[in-house]
Amino acid sequence: MNNKSGRGVIYLVALASIFVVLFGIRGTASILNPILLAIVITITVLPIPGRLSKRGLPGWLALLLTILVWCSC
Repeated sequence: MNNKSGRGVIYLVALASIFVVLFGIRGTASILNPILLAIVITITVLPIPGRLSKRGLPGWLALLLTILVWCSC
């Protein structure tokens, strides 16, 4: 195999892999979407209890206030 046809095969396999991954993600979207949403919410809310604890609130109260504020939105 010469160099040009070898690259063509590599590009074709890479393109096929991308399609397989994309269709796999699309097929499991009903499972992945809630997981990714939970991760995003956790990352955005996580600093709040730490900052409240630094201001002198007990850890359980800081977490409870964070949950109550988040649920009230």
